[in-house]
Amino acid sequence: MMFRAPRGYEALNMHPITKLSTEREILLPRGTSYFVRGVYRKNGQWCMEPDVVPKGWTAVHDRDGRLLGHLWTDNHKAAGFTRIEDPEPDMAYAGPRIRLILANAYKAGIPASDVLDPALYTPDFELRRDA
Repeated sequence: MMFRAPRGYEALNMHPITKLSTEREILLPRGTSYFVRGVYRKNGQWCMEPDVVPKGWTAVHDRDGRLLGHLWTDNHKAAGFTRIEDPEPDMAYAGPRIRLILANAYKAGIPASDVLDPALYTPDFELRRDA
């Protein structure tokens, strides 16, 4: 299993504690949410690739109301977009477009805490805060 988490996400590297050379274990905070990006077989073993979804993630919908993925921020330094599994072919534009919006916000000096401002994404996208 290979977890992906945004840079700066709180986790504890267990190697200095366990000293097991064959393991690269991390401990995530209790209640950490994640979604599974992929499950597949490699060299005869099942592999799973989950991505951490930080608290405060926000659903991104297109003009037709279809869920495209989620925006997230740690409110300090990190922000990103994670698309849904198996999007329809006409949804392919969303990931690159949203990543461009995030890159432009970064270049403009907009802090990560402000990237969930719906005004950055209109008129192409609608943000809906998940509970």
